[in-house]
Amino acid sequence: MSTTSGADEQYRYPPGIRGPLRPFSGVVCPYIGFESGHTLWVVAFDETPTPVDSYAELWLERPDGELALYTSSEAAEYIVAYHEFDRVEEAAFAWQRADSEALEVGMDSADGTTLDLRVDLTATPRTRVADTLSSLFPDAIAQTAIGSATSTRVFNALLPAGGSKIRGRTETGVRYRVDTDRILAVDAASGTLDGLDLGDVTPSRSTRTHGDVECWGWPYALFGRLYLEYPAPGQPVVA
Repeated sequence: MSTTSGADEQYRYPPGIRGPLRPFSGVVCPYIGFESGHTLWVVAFDETPTPVDSYAELWLERPDGELALYTSSEAAEYIVAYHEFDRVEEAAFAWQRADSEALEVGMDSADGTTLDLRVDLTATPRTRVADTLSSLFPDAIAQTAIGSATSTRVFNALLPAGGSKIRGRTETGVRYRVDTDRILAVDAASGTLDGLDLGDVTPSRSTRTHGDVECWGWPYALFGRLYLEYPAPGQPVVA
């Protein structure tokens, strides 16, 4: 069941639209794998350029490869312009915490899916080096082709990011750029999905890529800003 409204095409931005890169601020924790074979992405934006402003996303990839997005119906209108999903479901989130120590959230969705999740975070020598280098790298240089290529090489040398690019395109062709304030490793994670224990955290078994973002060898939480084109093709036209 899709939660997008299916508004008339004249009320959506056409394919040729290319907005500027604008910041979505918060935390993104991709490719959290579990012994059960499930992979989760946890996203919490405190501030976005969209009319929704702040919103959360949960990506749930089941062992059979199906990828579902769980979010509010209002946020889904904008998210689906950036990423491709097999299903989009409306969901409500109850956040207990989203800080430098842990991500803890409960979710209830319109399709009956329930999730209780806790992700414990920790700094490591590699994340400390990545944070230091990020703070020393001027933003003006980071935005250039040479700067982003250098950042990508350093990023992948320090973290098992699978060759993911700091600046690139999503699977829908939309441009993005990552600007982190802090990176933390997932130390442990536990959760129940529809009442069933997901088991211990493991490297994700996902075979999905998301444009220039590849499957990570271990999950990390990125605090900072994800720059995305806004507006993007297919998003609602805002008066």
